[in-house]
Amino acid sequence: MTRITIMGNSGAGKSTLAVLLGKELQLPVYHLDKILWKPGWERTPEEEFVAKHQEIIDKEQWILDGVAYKSTYDSRFERAEIIIFIDPLLETCFKHAQQRMDEEKIRPNPYVSENCSYEGDIEDNFKVIRLFHEEYRPLIFKYLEQHKEKSIIVNEFNIEQKEDLAILIKKIQTIVNKNSNY
Repeated sequence: MTRITIMGNSGAGKSTLAVLLGKELQLPVYHLDKILWKPGWERTPEEEFVAKHQEIIDKEQWILDGVAYKSTYDSRFERAEIIIFIDPLLETCFKHAQQRMDEEKIRPNPYVSENCSYEGDIEDNFKVIRLFHEEYRPLIFKYLEQHKEKSIIVNEFNIEQKEDLAILIKKIQTIVNKNSNY
């Protein structure tokens, strides 16, 4: 059994990493943005989201990608065997946000609900990225400190570098093996 949560800013690479790890480790991947956002960027009420989140974390195996409601962090971090926090430079997140908006013109983002397009004002995306960096990031670091025995912080992750993925998988296996001995 393996339960992994991946958190990070918008454009950090959470969904991409989740899909790669899901394939490598043969684990089901759940994208929280698909639960948090209903079609047309209508936010799921917190109570409804918490119930769906709980259904997922009650399972024996999962990779959970996303941030969402802060009220779910305690249960998510407690249940996860591995916590991965992707923490790239803000400039990296800005660049990825712009790339995502450009890609949306060709194909919809598969990691969000239908009719949730990132098209629009890039400055709105940048505001979300700054908000995360200023408000959510410090809070997540507090949680990581409380769960350091199962936390991995990744500053930059290059999906084209298979070595990066191999190193991360080795870290995951080391933590799972170490924690299963207790």
